[in-house]
Amino acid sequence: MTERLGIITKALLMVLLLGLAPVVSLSAAGPPDPDAQARQPLPDHQADATHRGKSAMEHAESLVASSMLQRKMAFEWLREMGVDALPARDAVRYVFQQVDTEGLTAREVDQLRVAALKTLFAMQAPEAEALLREAILDPAFSQHSSTYRHLVLGAVEMGVDATTLQADMLALAEEDGAHAARLMATGALPDTVLHSLAEELFHDEHGEAATRFFLPRMAELDFVDAPTWLAYVSEHAELARENPTEVLAALADIGTRDALEVALEIDDFPGRRGELFERFAGGPLGPEPVFRRLLEALREEISQQESARLAALMENLARELAAGAAGPDTSPLAEVARRSFTGAMASLVEQGPSDDHRLVGLQRLVRYHQRNPRTSPELTLGPVFDALERDDTSELVKRKATETLQLSPARLAKSDPAFFTQRAVTLLWAAESAAHAQLPERLLQPLMRSADHAPLVVETIVQSIDEHRDRWAVNPAVGVLMSSGLTPGLERSPTRELASHEMGRILVNPVADFAYIGDHFMNNRGGGALATLEYNTVPGLIGILEPVIFAPAAGWYAPFPPEALAGVMTARPGWLSREPQAEAGWIDFLKRVRDHGDPDFSPVAETALAAF
Repeated sequence: MTERLGIITKALLMVLLLGLAPVVSLSAAGPPDPDAQARQPLPDHQADATHRGKSAMEHAESLVASSMLQRKMAFEWLREMGVDALPARDAVRYVFQQVDTEGLTAREVDQLRVAALKTLFAMQAPEAEALLREAILDPAFSQHSSTYRHLVLGAVEMGVDATTLQADMLALAEEDGAHAARLMATGALPDTVLHSLAEELFHDEHGEAATRFFLPRMAELDFVDAPTWLAYVSEHAELARENPTEVLAALADIGTRDALEVALEIDDFPGRRGELFERFAGGPLGPEPVFRRLLEALREEISQQESARLAALMENLARELAAGAAGPDTSPLAEVARRSFTGAMASLVEQGPSDDHRLVGLQRLVRYHQRNPRTSPELTLGPVFDALERDDTSELVKRKATETLQLSPARLAKSDPAFFTQRAVTLLWAAESAAHAQLPERLLQPLMRSADHAPLVVETIVQSIDEHRDRWAVNPAVGVLMSSGLTPGLERSPTRELASHEMGRILVNPVADFAYIGDHFMNNRGGGALATLEYNTVPGLIGILEPVIFAPAAGWYAPFPPEALAGVMTARPGWLSREPQAEAGWIDFLKRVRDHGDPDFSPVAETALAAF
């Protein structure tokens, strides 16, 4: 210990000699000069002060103790003395500049040097600031970036002027860009200093440390335009992947299609794609370009499983964008997200590169409608019906579309019965066989079971039936009409009247296919209820009989004899006598039939009249 103390004492003598030099200004101009600053006048202090029973110099003896703890305690006690520790200034500075590293780790050496520097500030040594600046600028001062961060934070805390720090950093950037980048990366520099240093380093050649600093701070640095940033991120994609969150957020803020492409280049993990696309769709770019980009990826995908995954991702994205603080479909982006998704799926159905792609699109549209019944069916179900109506649609797609629509027709129809009815009836008119008619019949069944919706179906068919009387499709159309006889709540209604007129016309229509429609005349298929005054109106029953009786030139095509139908005229339900106008109309009709002289119907009409 005596030998080490002798070294310190010798150093003190050298400093005393230096103290004879002229005073130097504390100006921030120029590089740090600790020796010049050391010649400044010292603040008032008590040279012979003691603390804990020892003078400053006596405490300084422990600065070279073999115990790390003793050294740290010596620094602490000297700091507690404040300016009165100045007699030990040179000993402390010596430790700071030439610490004995024997038996110490690099981290422990840093701790001692930082402690010495803090002690110089505590005693108000004039050279403390210059030593601190010098340490910050010295790339060999420490192996640890955390030490430099501690030094820079200390400089700010101790009041080192920002202009001084900025000048130091810019000068360092020219001399040693790598170390300047190291200091920049600590994140401890004041914003103004950091900004100017970052600008200087960015436009010059720099290493990975600087790149790692720049990448996550894209949004904070305004000295680079968006195209330059995108090129920079793309060039350093590997480093960007180390810290993708901030980089992707900044790219989303740029909000261009090019930024999205760079983001996809960086974020190559499929599990995060949904979050990435949502971030861009919710930013300046908006939903539509994002969905177009996803659609492009889906078109290029040859794996059916991956195609389905991408479509699911798009649906989830639409749902997330539509969700607002008040719940589903309350976001300002709800409508554009909905249209973007359904438009993408519709495009896939219409112009998909393969049947597999078209199937993914139509299945997603139907599923989306089921989950979002308030969505216009024109957007969701319209493309599916279009595919069924197009001649160039493959049989596979038509079959799968049929199966998909048949899964829950009631749920689908409920959202917009008018739209659903119109599209199903259009399909019905296109039917050329029982197999083709199966889907539209199945779609219309739940509507025909409802007294609220059946009238709409009947009116829609009747309005367009004249165009199709000479086609096979008239058979399933009339079959649907006749099913109104089974609809609760439609007894003796105008709806059944309309259906009954068409039931009568089909009996004398040469295109009638009784192998198909014959069963509809049974009680359990609706025809039986229409063919009786118990459940039908007088005009309705007349509508069934009149074409058969008074248009004989049309012929009789039913598989049962006319007299089987004639028997319906003998019915006389109780309600008829309570409605004189209806009864009078029925009697007039019976008279017309009696007077017509038809061998099958006139005798029955005469018998029925006799009962009145």
